[in-house]
Amino acid sequence: MRVAIYARISRDSSGISENTDIQISLCKEYAEERGWEVVGTFQDNDISASKYSTKPRPGYNTLITALKSDGIEAVLVVEMSRLYRRIEELLELIKLAETTSLNHIVAIEEGSGYDLSTGIGIRNAVSSVSNAVYESRKMSDRLKRKFRARAKSGLAHGGSRPYGYETGGMVIREEEAQIIRQAAARIIQGTSVATIVKDLNDRGVPSASGKKWGHKSLKQVLTRKRLVGIRTHRGVEYPAAWPPILLLEEWEMVQVALWESYRKRTFGRTYLLTGLLECGSCGKPLLGDAHPNRAGQEPKRRYSCKKGDNYGGYIGCGKVSRLSEPIEILVSEAVLYRLESEDLAALLAPKRPEIKPLLERYQFLQQRLQDFVKDYATGLLDRQQLALAKGKIEDEIAKIQAELTAAQPRQALSVIEAGQTVKDAWKQEGLEWRRNLLSLLVEKVVVHPGYPGRSRWRGFVFDPSKVEIVWRV
Repeated sequence: MRVAIYARISRDSSGISENTDIQISLCKEYAEERGWEVVGTFQDNDISASKYSTKPRPGYNTLITALKSDGIEAVLVVEMSRLYRRIEELLELIKLAETTSLNHIVAIEEGSGYDLSTGIGIRNAVSSVSNAVYESRKMSDRLKRKFRARAKSGLAHGGSRPYGYETGGMVIREEEAQIIRQAAARIIQGTSVATIVKDLNDRGVPSASGKKWGHKSLKQVLTRKRLVGIRTHRGVEYPAAWPPILLLEEWEMVQVALWESYRKRTFGRTYLLTGLLECGSCGKPLLGDAHPNRAGQEPKRRYSCKKGDNYGGYIGCGKVSRLSEPIEILVSEAVLYRLESEDLAALLAPKRPEIKPLLERYQFLQQRLQDFVKDYATGLLDRQQLALAKGKIEDEIAKIQAELTAAQPRQALSVIEAGQTVKDAWKQEGLEWRRNLLSLLVEKVVVHPGYPGRSRWRGFVFDPSKVEIVWRV
């Protein structure tokens, strides 16, 4: 008899579990003892055959193609569950038996073959797959109960080691926890994720897997609620049995900062003084743009008062324009000089009490959103009522996010480490942190009209006397 061997295992993440080679070897021995000709071997490694699996089975698909054209009379497997855990796939094979040479499925550990040319053989094959489906469902239900019970007890789910914790996820690994706390503080101050990732990689700080950090991997660590001692399972939260690394209010501030960073990145903001510069002629804001002075020149970054917008509307007078680099240097140096005052630094020190009530309200509203979803799931709310309730809550959350974002600049100095100067932090941190620091001291910068003529400043054609800084403090 001409036979094809099929082997499969569901999981081989370690590479040392009983693999498909062992199954193939057993099947070959079985075929040799009976004088059968093995015309092909097909295998799928680390792929489930249950109805819950979404992975394709390339080895199985190749087997089906071979059955249609290679004159194969039987499929040889170690046990039926290696081949099927889906009735609908067995029906496909039964139909193939009607039009091809195929007539048997042989499961060597079950001590029987299934003759697909007879009614009793088909019935037995279907019964065997049904049993496999039942066992798969029992296993799935058992695992769900186990994971739900672990979640209610606040125990870790398992899997790979979470960053900040030892293997098992129940004990803090302090050196990594300190990295998380530092990253969270910098995110709150407006430092970009990209800046922190670069810093960690430059310092040779590895991720939990021992690899370099990426934007996605750091963000995943900082957005997990396990950092504040919360265990989540299917959208439900339970108190965790492991100790937290961050305070809940710190974690919430990180989420708001990440959202604000995403919003700014989405709408674009690449100029340091955007929102601070004002036209000294008409009082309208100066906008950042890059364009050449003359045709054929390289575009240069500038702040300009625009006469009109992209829709033909009137904006400003169009009488004031400055190169971005000298005006950014001038304002930055003035701010850093003022921050050298000890009294000024004390005045601008973080004031957490003003943030706490906002965070409490923010957390309450987030819980209300979850409650509305549960009410919809249990039928207490219909779809229209859910949409209306969510809309009102989300509007209020957006307002609180804006207030929290406005409060964050006052925390900007707290990111500066002991022994580090403000100038050092200025060089190290990203654009948003610098903007936050500027907004602490500067209410606006008025750029007055006038031409520099022969005025030179730091190698630029620029007149600093036309720039007026209006201080907050």
